[in-house]
Amino acid sequence: MGGLLNKVKGLLFMRVNEGEESDTLALLLRGSSLLMMVYALIMFIWCSLNGRFATTKIVEAVSFFIFAFILYLTYSGGVRRALFIYHYALFFLGSVGSYIFSWRSGFSFFILIGMLSMYFDLRTRSLGKRIISLTDVAVLILLIHLTYKNSDPVFLDSFMIMVNTVSEIGLVIIVGNSFSYKFAKAESQLFSLNRELKKMANSDPLTGLMNRRCILDIMEEIVEGYNNGGNLVSVAIGDIDFFKKVNDTYGH
Repeated sequence: MGGLLNKVKGLLFMRVNEGEESDTLALLLRGSSLLMMVYALIMFIWCSLNGRFATTKIVEAVSFFIFAFILYLTYSGGVRRALFIYHYALFFLGSVGSYIFSWRSGFSFFILIGMLSMYFDLRTRSLGKRIISLTDVAVLILLIHLTYKNSDPVFLDSFMIMVNTVSEIGLVIIVGNSFSYKFAKAESQLFSLNRELKKMANSDPLTGLMNRRCILDIMEEIVEGYNNGGNLVSVAIGDIDFFKKVNDTYGH
């Protein structure tokens, strides 16, 4: 069992060849696509057992293969393309589901999650993201207007609402963890670069010893401490005879 879990984890975290940004995005899309494939399969089986909702069966079947294709793209160098398909797949599922079962069915939240995921794409300009977001919001408002008052409570099956809610919570958790992973990784890299820059600024690259700037900073702190009533300060100066021969032989 442990070996199987490690294989699944290895597949989810497999690196892509488009830079570190795409690694985080690929992880988001892989986890979300797997979850939505399970969701579509459960909903398809539920609709089949109920003997109704033929349109919903078609929608869930199409959704299953779309999310399977998105999963495939994350392993074949099409991560950014997969993100756009993922957004519109959730948009399609949320719009059609809300139109059939009403706003209160919970399908509309898929649109919001898809809208949030678009902000992982750093290549699309902010204006483009705002246009996509405003389009999504306009569709949500239209769906509320078309379905909220005229919804048929017979269609609002408790199992369907429960599956929708669980799936949407799962997507939110995946998106949240991806954001957290992304920024934690960026912060760690920033701290590491700052440490490296500080080391480069305060040491000699050849010997690794403190340079003049670092020594003067330390001396300033020692003198300031002494002036504030600290311990006595002593300075020792050493010299190596005939060190010029070493420089002439091995270089400065």
